[in-house]
Amino acid sequence: MYLTYNLLRKYRTNGLTMQKNPSRNRIMRGLIPVTLFGMGILLAPALANDWPELRGDATRRGVSSEKVVPPLSLLWRYSAGQQSQNLCAPTIVGDTVYYSTRANSDANSGGVLFALDVRTGQKRWQYPRESAGNGLRDRHLFLTAPLVHEGRVYVGASDGSLYVLDAESGEYVLQFKTGRAINSAPTIADGVLLFGSNDGTLYALDPKTGEPVWKSLYRPGDSVNSAPIVAAGYIFVTTTDNSVHAVLEKTGIPRWKNRLNYRILPNSAIYSDSTLLVASGPQLTALQPTSGLTRWQQRLPLDILAAPTADNGIVYVACRDAQGSGALLYAFRTNNGRPEWDKPAPLPLPPSAPPTISGDVIYIPTVRNVLLAVSKTDGKVLWEYYVEPSSNRPRDPNANARTSTVVTSPVSIANGTVYALTDDGALSAFRPDAPDTSGPMFSHLYPQPAQAVNGKPPVTLAAKVLDIGSGLNPESIKVILDDREVNAVYDATRNLVIYQTKGTGKVVDPPLQDGIHTISITASDWKGNAETKVWSFRVDNSLAPPSSRETPAPPRPGITAPGGQNAPRGQGNNTNRPGRRGNRRGNTPPNNPPGGTPPPPPGGNP
Repeated sequence: MYLTYNLLRKYRTNGLTMQKNPSRNRIMRGLIPVTLFGMGILLAPALANDWPELRGDATRRGVSSEKVVPPLSLLWRYSAGQQSQNLCAPTIVGDTVYYSTRANSDANSGGVLFALDVRTGQKRWQYPRESAGNGLRDRHLFLTAPLVHEGRVYVGASDGSLYVLDAESGEYVLQFKTGRAINSAPTIADGVLLFGSNDGTLYALDPKTGEPVWKSLYRPGDSVNSAPIVAAGYIFVTTTDNSVHAVLEKTGIPRWKNRLNYRILPNSAIYSDSTLLVASGPQLTALQPTSGLTRWQQRLPLDILAAPTADNGIVYVACRDAQGSGALLYAFRTNNGRPEWDKPAPLPLPPSAPPTISGDVIYIPTVRNVLLAVSKTDGKVLWEYYVEPSSNRPRDPNANARTSTVVTSPVSIANGTVYALTDDGALSAFRPDAPDTSGPMFSHLYPQPAQAVNGKPPVTLAAKVLDIGSGLNPESIKVILDDREVNAVYDATRNLVIYQTKGTGKVVDPPLQDGIHTISITASDWKGNAETKVWSFRVDNSLAPPSSRETPAPPRPGITAPGGQNAPRGQGNNTNRPGRRGNRRGNTPPNNPPGGTPPPPPGGNP
């Protein structure tokens, strides 16, 4: 059973509940993924290049050979259980996408690996099977991106095992046990299975038997916290003691070790243009691969937030913005570290995971559930999309949505599709040609229609505006109060369009006169579908002014008016902890819309 996007809108805007319709309940909970289609023809993307392991290949650059040009629209979304700080980026081989999360929303459940159809999002299989219980035993989780190689899936888990499954059926094949949890995504190079473990070992095994290939396995002295990088005859890994290690690929004999001054985040090293690039604290370091000596080093103003990406001789890396709550994207030449841009490009929100390059576009997951697509030429924002929280999990009224739906693993690109995994357990697939014929949706109107309010400034007018198809284009927003256009702002962290009359300063707005006033908000999505919401409220200046609890909080500094170049800025991501120096604490989350924490908005997660 499938739902069209427009029909899904109709269900939600009519306020139908899951409890009253068991068949739709199954769909909304994610047990049956939602597929978007139009004119009765299911969209079937043509198969192209695979994405078989973390960041595409063993260089970990995160560069796709395909050109996926924004804006994108949601093709389908599959929901399972919530797993915070989930680094298990999806992998794609042929017509199947593989990803892992918790079995369900129960905090006591274990991990599950899913195989889905890339065209529809339908589940093909899961491991462990549903009949085998609630995920891996003893609440253990899968911790790495799956590796798909020659008909098998390899994935590491917190129980210290690397599981090997049949890629077609999901049947258990065997497992390789280590002493501790495996956070190092596996790879296979020249027929050798390579991965690290928290037991302080870099493993090189026969992928069929598990027998060691080297005479002695390399023990770096601390937990391996990165996927192996294989290039130029070497294997490079990082460890939790902030060290970079290089061993010979064929023998495992160590060649060098370089301990950096700042904390190395997991999987924050890449190989590009005969250079090993490592992000640690506020520094981007370029190492000579054969000796480990520093070729060049760039110190950024604040901590680097995620691993870099590199393509065509340019490396891109982002750090926090000292002037606000956003971030700055830098571009350096890989051969000498000189800046490629005259100045860094401002990002509206801090990255929460490494970027991925597709053609001339960089896709960047950010905090507050927002995916960005920016130009590789100048960092200009080309597309942004707010990922709604999954509806298959209980909603905690005291929880910050950012921590439950943030993307903490890099997006994957294959078959002309961008795949993003959010920590609420939902995998979303986006395509440029996915159908999107409906415009944004409006909710949480303030003042409410026909409500009477005091007209003395500051008077706040607001509405929640959301688009689950291709996302809301902030530059399209237009707000008219009575017969005049007003300078409203858009707060992407709360999906609120807000206008507030000025009650202080050099210019003070006059009170709104008693009587009926009309608000009109027009907004479009990135595919050009426009919607307008019109409602009226009444002003009675004999009433007491509303309290701060009754009105939406105004945008924080750094949020710009629609039509500006900078989108709203959000707070930092606690999952990417800063280095030992330059520590910054995130900002306080903004207040909730009127009436406290809102219920699940229309247009939420299928």
